[in-house]
Amino acid sequence: MGRILHRLPSALITFLFFTDICFAQYELELINRKFFKTEDFKRLPELFTGKEYFGSYVCCRSTPSSREGFYFVVTLKGQGEILPSGSHWLIDWVHSSVSGVDSRKIAIADPKLFGKEVYIGLTGQDWIDPAEIPIAWRISLVDGNGDVLSTHKSFLWSDRERMR
Repeated sequence: MGRILHRLPSALITFLFFTDICFAQYELELINRKFFKTEDFKRLPELFTGKEYFGSYVCCRSTPSSREGFYFVVTLKGQGEILPSGSHWLIDWVHSSVSGVDSRKIAIADPKLFGKEVYIGLTGQDWIDPAEIPIAWRISLVDGNGDVLSTHKSFLWSDRERMR
């Protein structure tokens, strides 16, 4: 009986680890993060239609009418073809020039994000200086109930959480 109780904690930890991996529904992978100008989003079809052409990527912007800003480019892997109703991005970041944490909720207009590059932009007044980069950041995919479906964060954001 003693051997069974001795092995129980390691078996429980192994079960919880694999349960988390096997049942995780969504995974964010960061591809790039940088400042994009308006011209970076101009495509040939826009000359003919007058509308922004996205092709195989999706744009989610804090100020939808403004293209210029700092973007996190991610891919979303997971089960299903469409996100739950009311899903949105939540971006938290720390500037080098401002003390404290800034946060923005960014709507997802097209919930069919799987297999596409997603440009999540802090645009308009949310990001004015092209030379500025975030010191620490966290991107969360949140459903309509406020539950975090997936998150990706910088190394410094992880350090920030450990120091609290």
